[in-house]
Amino acid sequence: HADAMWLDEALENIGVGRYQWLQCLLLGGVMLVDSAEVLVCSSILGALEISWGLTPLMKGTLMSTVFVGVFVGGLIGGHVADIIGRRPVALMTYSGIIIFGIGSAFCQGPESMIAFRFLTGMCFGGGVSPIIALLMESMPKAAGEHFVNLAYMWWAFGELYACSLLILFMPDLADATDRSWRQIVVLSVMPSAGMFLPMYLTLQESPVFLLAKGRKEEAIAVLSFIANFNGTADRIHDLRDLEEQPSEASALVPDRGSSTAAPAGQRDDDASSTTQPSSRNQWAIMASPEYRWTVVGCSYLCMDVNFVYYGASYAFPQIFRLFHSTLKPAKQLFIASAGCAPGVLLSSILLTCKMSHRDRNVLVIAVVACLNIGFTMMCEGDPEHRYVASCLTSALMLKACANASMILLYVYLGMVFPPACRCTAVAFCIAGGRIGSILAPIVYEEILTHYYRSSMYFGLCTFTSIFAMLIIRLMLREVDGDNEHARAATEVASAL
Repeated sequence: HADAMWLDEALENIGVGRYQWLQCLLLGGVMLVDSAEVLVCSSILGALEISWGLTPLMKGTLMSTVFVGVFVGGLIGGHVADIIGRRPVALMTYSGIIIFGIGSAFCQGPESMIAFRFLTGMCFGGGVSPIIALLMESMPKAAGEHFVNLAYMWWAFGELYACSLLILFMPDLADATDRSWRQIVVLSVMPSAGMFLPMYLTLQESPVFLLAKGRKEEAIAVLSFIANFNGTADRIHDLRDLEEQPSEASALVPDRGSSTAAPAGQRDDDASSTTQPSSRNQWAIMASPEYRWTVVGCSYLCMDVNFVYYGASYAFPQIFRLFHSTLKPAKQLFIASAGCAPGVLLSSILLTCKMSHRDRNVLVIAVVACLNIGFTMMCEGDPEHRYVASCLTSALMLKACANASMILLYVYLGMVFPPACRCTAVAFCIAGGRIGSILAPIVYEEILTHYYRSSMYFGLCTFTSIFAMLIIRLMLREVDGDNEHARAATEVASAL
């Protein structure tokens, strides 16, 4: 049957099964360690400040170095993933996280720590865009965005895992022995070490990437593997007919979320460029009038989300140490970090609503702006930090909505760009966003040094979020089929 040749239909026939769930589990491990490492790094700075004699600027630099690495790794990893494939880049990032993460525990001063934190950040950054692409391109379109959302549940688990380690080894976020923080750093990367072998043995390359590179035989083998793994091999019995249809190879590389479609007269020319996408073609698509403003707008949105989220992750451990409470600072941090899980639930609910991707992002960012105003007013009205319950509740809600905003934005990124430049474009936007995470610790420390008020940082976040809402309306394009896609997405979400 001719329709069976289309990749989207083949993936629809295969359906969602064991392979997609296992893929979500294994790829989510990178996000788990990413969030755990970021929280651990910000939480041990108090201990390192005493043992290594760090200045406030050095503390901010140590934290920002991780995000500088993520920025560089994102640009390199996404571009390489569009050239050699998503799977090898994901495996390389796993290896680097394990090696450099463990190496950080043996650092004896800020110079070596900066080097290892930079390399660890490079591995995190290089893995994000291939992970999003693999999840979106290995399952039915309606399920892809929900699995990206589910993968971010591991982000929430990562923060809770890091908080658990802090409660066990550094409940006061202090370390007089200079050993506890090293144990925490090693244990924080152990999930990646445990998942590496299953990932290496099971994870397959993206069939969309393989077909885009003209490797039809390998793409068919991957689809067959997924179907057999899911127990649905009987649904794709005509898949081998692809070998007899070379003229329709270009049709097998659908946009899967993007609204770009080649005119009929350009089909053959575009097929050749799509089959072997070059580095020049990838950047040319991103710079085209159709996508350039979306790239610019998404880069700013990523920067805003990172500035708010990672700024809060950096600020909360320092703010909680000032609270007048019998509750240990590490436990307070655990409560605030628990907001990541409701954030995943909130984004899942919004993905089932009959709203466009742009409207969802505007709604959540508006809530984030309001919560930043609320947290600012609370800090100003309670300078001695006595109302612990109110501050913790506000912090939890802020983390939840900021996490939901990040997830919805990454889902949008995974759908709006065409496969030929998807990893490069997603990596570019996320790398641009890492500028926000790089600046957040330094800006926070500078505000605290000169004005002695952490509330001013959250007030600044309010203005960046309001501007982000304008960017969404003015620059971002809609994903094609948003309205008709809502019904299918709702059905998939109900099943999940």
